[in-house]
Amino acid sequence: MTDNYEFKKLPSLSYYYNMNHQEQHHSDNEEDNNHHQGLQTFSSDGGNSEKKRQNTCCVATVILLSAFIVLVTLILSLTLYGSHSRFCLKCGGAELAIILTLSLVSMFLFIVIIVYTSLRYKLNSGSLGKKNNKKLITRRCLDITMIVVAVIATIIFIIFLAIYILFMVLVNLTIVPKSGTLKTSSIPKKLDLSYLTKGKNVIVEREDNGIIHIDAENEIDAVFAQGVVCAQERLFQIELMRRAAQGRLSELVGSVMLEEDKNARYIGYARMAKQDIKYLSPESLQLISAFVDGINTYINTPSIRALSIEYLLLGITPEEFTVHDILCIIKYTESILSFNKEDEERRYEWMEEYGISLSRIEELDPPTPLYAESVLSKSQLNIQTTDEQDQLLYEKQSKDNSGAFIPKHDSKKRKRSTVKKEEEEENDITNFKAIYEKAQKEIKVMKRKMIGSNNWAVHKNFTDTPSGYLANDPHLEPGSPNQFYLVHIKYRNSSTGEGNNLFGASLAGVPGIGIGRNAYISWSITLGFTDVQDFYMLKADPSKKDYYIVDGESLPFNVIYETIKVDGEDDVQLKIRESIFGPVIGDSDDYMPAYRWIAQLQNDTTIESFYNFVKCRSWDDFRKQVYGIKSLVFNYIFSDYKGNIGYILSGAIPIRKQGHTGRYMVDGSTRKYDYEGYVPDDKRPQIYNPPEGFVSSANNRVTPPGYEYLVSSDFFYDYRQKRIHEVLPQLVKRGNVNVQDMINLQLDSLSVVFEDYKFMFVNMTGILNDKVTKLKSNRPYLDLHKQMLAWDGFMKFTSTEASLFENFLKYIAYLPLKEFNADSTFFSFYYIKNVMLKDSDKACTDRGLKSCTEWAADTFIKSVDNLYDKFGKIPTWATLHDYPMYHLAGKDTPIIGCLSQIVINTEGGTETVLLANVDGDFHTIEAPVYRQIINFNTKGNDKWILPSGNDGNMFSRTYDNMGSLFGKGEYLEMIENP
Repeated sequence: MTDNYEFKKLPSLSYYYNMNHQEQHHSDNEEDNNHHQGLQTFSSDGGNSEKKRQNTCCVATVILLSAFIVLVTLILSLTLYGSHSRFCLKCGGAELAIILTLSLVSMFLFIVIIVYTSLRYKLNSGSLGKKNNKKLITRRCLDITMIVVAVIATIIFIIFLAIYILFMVLVNLTIVPKSGTLKTSSIPKKLDLSYLTKGKNVIVEREDNGIIHIDAENEIDAVFAQGVVCAQERLFQIELMRRAAQGRLSELVGSVMLEEDKNARYIGYARMAKQDIKYLSPESLQLISAFVDGINTYINTPSIRALSIEYLLLGITPEEFTVHDILCIIKYTESILSFNKEDEERRYEWMEEYGISLSRIEELDPPTPLYAESVLSKSQLNIQTTDEQDQLLYEKQSKDNSGAFIPKHDSKKRKRSTVKKEEEEENDITNFKAIYEKAQKEIKVMKRKMIGSNNWAVHKNFTDTPSGYLANDPHLEPGSPNQFYLVHIKYRNSSTGEGNNLFGASLAGVPGIGIGRNAYISWSITLGFTDVQDFYMLKADPSKKDYYIVDGESLPFNVIYETIKVDGEDDVQLKIRESIFGPVIGDSDDYMPAYRWIAQLQNDTTIESFYNFVKCRSWDDFRKQVYGIKSLVFNYIFSDYKGNIGYILSGAIPIRKQGHTGRYMVDGSTRKYDYEGYVPDDKRPQIYNPPEGFVSSANNRVTPPGYEYLVSSDFFYDYRQKRIHEVLPQLVKRGNVNVQDMINLQLDSLSVVFEDYKFMFVNMTGILNDKVTKLKSNRPYLDLHKQMLAWDGFMKFTSTEASLFENFLKYIAYLPLKEFNADSTFFSFYYIKNVMLKDSDKACTDRGLKSCTEWAADTFIKSVDNLYDKFGKIPTWATLHDYPMYHLAGKDTPIIGCLSQIVINTEGGTETVLLANVDGDFHTIEAPVYRQIINFNTKGNDKWILPSGNDGNMFSRTYDNMGSLFGKGEYLEMIENP
């Protein structure tokens, strides 16, 4: 009976084995076999209906269960997707991908189960297979296959479901509604906020595009609310800036950032910030304290706080901020926006490591030419000098490097090249491919100077508005989140009751408006490239530890010891030595460069004056505040609601002695090259309502020939200013300048670099014909060359000439590479142009070239080959070039790098007004990070936009929502009531 019972059960793996075993022995006993066959027939006949019912129930159960799984998955997914898509733009794609994966896996599993059940039903009913052995083998294979498929599908399903749930949890933890009433009564009692207006709440609203509106009772309430808003949008960003300034990044990520932390401690951002606190007025201290309290309110109030994913991944919680922290961030920002430190270090390295002479460096990397396009003209500054006098003054200020500290050449300090030895030995154009990766990095280092901006203003007399126009597009390294966020702040003056209405771009971690307007004036910035940093090479006193010699006198260092905490490793003790010229960078007794920077000045009132722009009502008010800015070197352009315009350069301008051009480290064993002081305020470059009807700057030379003081020997190139100076006079002459004219100029993509270099394409014609004749190639070099000669120079999306020209620029700069042993290269437009005009240079001779024009021809051929090898043709500029924005933690950071990346496309190229300076892979590395056009809403609303979004949270819908508009050259309007 047991056998009969087992036979009637639904089939199992053990049954297959038993039946097979019985069939192998049934011939041994014919009677038993007949008896077994009889039982089998009886059981089959009597159990057919039972078997069918069981199979039908099994199929129905499987179908219902699978359908239930799919239905629950879709309902859960779509419900969560619908709720998050309102806040999280980036979530849409990620969630949809996970939802589709889950659904497809569920459907696949469902189909497999249906197919399996159907086949199994047919096997049980006997409709498949006529021999028992084949049926058993088929059943066994089918079962095993089903088990394997089901297990794999289930594992995939569980993994993606877990990812989905984790993703949703992360999104939930990082997003909270940010608009509404900020009630001081709900703030934790931990903070003393008694200074806030009692019985009055602050209204914080956001437009759908993320632009922030703050409506407060008075200034102190508004600044407090701005602190809350800054933390909501950019808490992790300012957390990293604080740690970078204080040399505390190693606490988070270990020794990988130790050298950066040491450098921050040597420079002493934190020490300078501590010093600056002493000079803050009581009013400024109260405002910054309110801003800090706003940040800490966000940190300490669970109902409004949502930490970004960076905190979750690092497993840290934010520390409260202090006034000192904010001043550290400001000092760190000032350092980013100051220049010449890296230039002096690079030129010193060239002399020491490569043995390049100072005279050769002056050829390779010459100072800004005397007659480069300038911000101000001689007539505007009432300078009346002759050309001969101008030349003599230029030679004295920018060419006399008699005070330069010349190191001994030490080839042992040379960094080993990554280029293979046999490839280094190649002298011709084929060496390009071998050195490509190394040179890319070096070009980017040189192009770091391409951090700049454009700004201009047009007087009302030449426009269609009674307030004139002011335009600005600051250029920095693209990143996410952006350096700025857009905010509108409205409050009443506590003493007069009058309102203040502020619009503009605020720097993360800094109270107030960095670029923008109030109801009376507007202001804009570009980097002035004033030389405000110097190195003095000190000489150690061999007879006394921690002493150095100046003019024969032994002076003690002010020695400071600091501790750097390193995650997962022992603490590092750092010894810092301060001299009369500044802190020593490093711990060597043989190499002791003392770093001097205007931000080290006592009584630095920069932050106070920087904030007070929001209170200015006139040019005189504005100019007074600019005088107070000591450590930020900006070209400020001003306009007011009455249509007046003006220009003034901010920052302390050192007066150097002859022999010290500021381009090289100088001897610190003497006071001979100490500063003579700083340029008086009434002598600094400035102009109000110039007769030309406009003012503009683009990081170019500030002062004209004949200006009595040296502002810098290393201004940036003047290509953008040349183009602006070409367009604005035409507009002013035409009159009735309108907002579309301002937009067109901001989006202007004409390459003045190409116009400057076009002679090279003309001169190479004969040499190129000869070289192409000898080449065994059907590539259209000569046709492309004719195409370049006929090109209008505009860097448009559809332009193939733009792609070819940017390739040409990349490779032409490799000319002097042999002098650097393939370890380094640089990008100096002046050097390349000078060499090609002379048609001779040491670098050309070293390469065995008959002329430098031959190098230009070789470069053109290589540029064509490079693009054809990669694309099979010359691609359009839109295909070759993009504008990526990577997270400040780095594009290769796990999870963060992937989720946070933003990529848009813009027109423009190297040093066009619509800037898109690129690296070796044609990714944009310097570009506009903000645009504004101001007319005080007298002719339609003012305009502004970012290339990314306001929110620093990568899951936020307003993290990258402005990007597509920015790429198309569109703007958002400054509106007062959202």
